Amino acid sequence: TVEEINNIKITSAQQLITITKEHLGEKIIIKIIHSTGSGQKLIIKELEVAPRKNYPKNEGPMGISISQSVLIKKYPWYEAPVLGTQEALAESWMIASGLGMMVYQLVLFGSVPKGIAGPVGIAQLTGQFVQIGPYAILSFVSLLSLNLAILNILPIPALDGGRLFFILIEVVTGRKVNRKFEGYAHAIGMVLLLGLITVITLHDLFRLFTGQPILPKIQ
Repeated sequence: TVEEINNIKITSAQQLITITKEHLGEKIIIKIIHSTGSGQKLIIKELEVAPRKNYPKNEGPMGISISQSVLIKKYPWYEAPVLGTQEALAESWMIASGLGMMVYQLVLFGSVPKGIAGPVGIAQLTGQFVQIGPYAILSFVSLLSLNLAILNILPIPALDGGRLFFILIEVVTGRKVNRKFEGYAHAIGMVLLLGLITVITLHDLFRLFTGQPILPKIQ
């Protein structure tokens, strides 16, 4: 398992691909963690490699294949809550950044970024995580829950965060927000959200029928 590249913690296969392509022809330091199989003993190695600028179509810059796997690490009970909170915060930041990037790319380029999935894509992802194992499914469910929580709390009309935003305006200004205006805002927000879901779903269906996985294929 690739743990770090140039002291940057790797949290996804897509991040690994992106960082590798940013350093084509340059030497990078990769920290690899290998489990002995018992889940207790970990072997850590640091390798210096230079991703190729020119590489065969069926290979990557480093000549390796990427697979999705789960590395189980056990921590003392008193460390687990702290590490779990840190991981949740890191995942929250990743989700929020991903949402911002999705809106940015949709508005400027009219395309759905890689790795973004709707209901159809989530079903496809679930099938891939089932192949990996129960720990992957548990991690995926927790990530989905966190994703929904962050999305729902954002100040977007038609969502709970949008309603909370109008309440905060009333608290700060001491004035009631015009209900008709708020109703229009929520209606427009709902239309935009439904439009976004439609676009992402169509993208998911295209990806599904063309055989493109959301995650790199397990090899």
